[in-house]
Amino acid sequence: MGVKERAMDKPKIVFLNQYAGPLFRELTEDLVTEFGIGHLYTGHVHEINQTYDARLKIIPCPDQETSSGFSRIFSWFKYVLVVLPKLFTKSPMLFIVSNPPIIPWVGFVLKWLTKQRYVILIYDLYPEMLIRFAGLKVNGIVANIWRKLNQLAFENADAVLTIGDYMARQAETMFDPARTKLGRTAVIPTWADTNLIKPLAKEENWFAKQHQQVEKMTVLYAGTLGLKHNVTAMVHAAPALRHLTDVHLLFIGRGARYEYIKEFIASNELQNVTLLPFQEEKVMPYSLTTGDVAVIAVDRGGEGVYVPGKTTYYMAAGAALLVLSASKNEVTDWVEKFQCGIVVDPDDVDGFVRAVERFNHDREFLALCKQNSRAAALKYFDRKVCSAQFIDILKEIGLE
Repeated sequence: MGVKERAMDKPKIVFLNQYAGPLFRELTEDLVTEFGIGHLYTGHVHEINQTYDARLKIIPCPDQETSSGFSRIFSWFKYVLVVLPKLFTKSPMLFIVSNPPIIPWVGFVLKWLTKQRYVILIYDLYPEMLIRFAGLKVNGIVANIWRKLNQLAFENADAVLTIGDYMARQAETMFDPARTKLGRTAVIPTWADTNLIKPLAKEENWFAKQHQQVEKMTVLYAGTLGLKHNVTAMVHAAPALRHLTDVHLLFIGRGARYEYIKEFIASNELQNVTLLPFQEEKVMPYSLTTGDVAVIAVDRGGEGVYVPGKTTYYMAAGAALLVLSASKNEVTDWVEKFQCGIVVDPDDVDGFVRAVERFNHDREFLALCKQNSRAAALKYFDRKVCSAQFIDILKEIGLE
């Protein structure tokens, strides 16, 4: 291989994301299509190993561990230690995702040592996640040091991007966005490929047929069943919804709450609930469109520190939204703005039951919510719409 060929293989963008899913793979594909060769260092290879662009090279790294808090944090450092030596070969741009949340600090270190340029995309905001969900002291030594390191990483970035307005405002309590090259915090929401995820009649949907949902109004939760995803109201509403024989609750996912849901179904002998594990990526166009009503769970304290990633997929599928949230956030704003669903407190089981009953009894309201969801996805959350915003930001800061 000659020098010219080796230069051509050098990545234009290096992506760092320990837990990259299909959505992020789509973004990397769109960016390499625009800018050239890219390398993605991720531990989550099994879910994204179907790349459709030869210019994107996916490089396996230590995956995120979720069996305990200690194992999760240990896996963060394993990932950093593996990728760090590979990053001293300077690339035109380092695209850092806050996963693991300590990886943005690497951007600052590399800029200090090699003048490496980088951007940061915040999916989950730390240390706030640990403060709100793991008992980390608000003004303790760890939290204060973490915020200081975040400030250094954020303010030395070419650009800081988030996926929601509430998250941007929370992040800006830690740094001054005017100090970045972009001069502001850019907000680009998560998206869905609306050509791939689109409404599908249940009579034509093999997944709906396989799980006996064709004649049902399906209330769907698909995603991580973790501690920050409070689906308690949905679980506990099931016994009170037994009288609605044409309504079925469908859970798809894994996480800390999975066994609890499984045991609750068994102990209450619930026939109106189905619990399934995560499905392969190729099943999503069928599993998500099985849901007439999609449940979005934002646990108390989650406002401003994360945005449920499946929301825009549900909207692309044309599902009405039933949002479990205690206060305002990006998703509750979308429900209000686009008139596409109902918001219920996460602990309000009776409110959840009433919401399901309204969707079931008022089918015109349900149809309007579903129609509005799909329309908003096409206009605001389509893959092409959102990836174009990323491309514009990278061009604005000088990537060619």
